[in-house]
Amino acid sequence: MRANKQLLLDELLGHMKGSSYIIASYKKLTPQFMWKASSQLASNKSYFEVTKKRLLQKALENEKIDLKTKKLPGHIALLILKGDSIAAIKQLYAFREELENSIDVIAGVIDGELYFGKDVETLSKLPPLDRLRAEFLSVLEAPMGQLLSVYENMLTSVIYCLENKVEKEKNK
Repeated sequence: MRANKQLLLDELLGHMKGSSYIIASYKKLTPQFMWKASSQLASNKSYFEVTKKRLLQKALENEKIDLKTKKLPGHIALLILKGDSIAAIKQLYAFREELENSIDVIAGVIDGELYFGKDVETLSKLPPLDRLRAEFLSVLEAPMGQLLSVYENMLTSVIYCLENKVEKEKNK
């Protein structure tokens, strides 16, 4: 492999190592759209990386990832996910709808797990990470809150009993 291609491969591997990414094919993307998409994805610390098919295939071989396909369709881009993965994937599917399906998701490696197109689409329908965390914390917090309410009622019932006893003693 020539030195300049090895440099590109090393750069691509650097982007892929330790991060989540989506492999997508695209057609008819304008520079204006790429600028808009890049600025929106930057809010999640994510970005597009357009790459050559052969370089991506070599990088995937190096990472021991099998896409179960010999030939990648169309032009290829990587969506590198550095921040909230689910929010960035949602944005990718919003772009896909905006461009009338000019972007096709082939696969994705998210938190070290390989997902194919339909699985990534399912992930895009999940709520944002902060909302999932909030729901999980509310599930943990609910029993504690109910237990606290029971203890509070028990303590106040003792006080009411004592007040009633005092009232009866005064009325005698």
